[in-house]
Amino acid sequence: MRLPPEKKSKIDALWDRLWSGGLSNPFQFIEQMSYFTS
Repeated sequence: MRLPPEKKSKIDALWDRLWSGGLSNPFQFIEQMSYFTS
């Protein structure tokens, strides 16, 4: 599945914010994304 560029940039920005906040584990990122989307 290929994301449109605007969606990818939003996800990249979110990842940068999570990473700078100390969330570096990809599984934690996925867990947080499932929380945000539910």
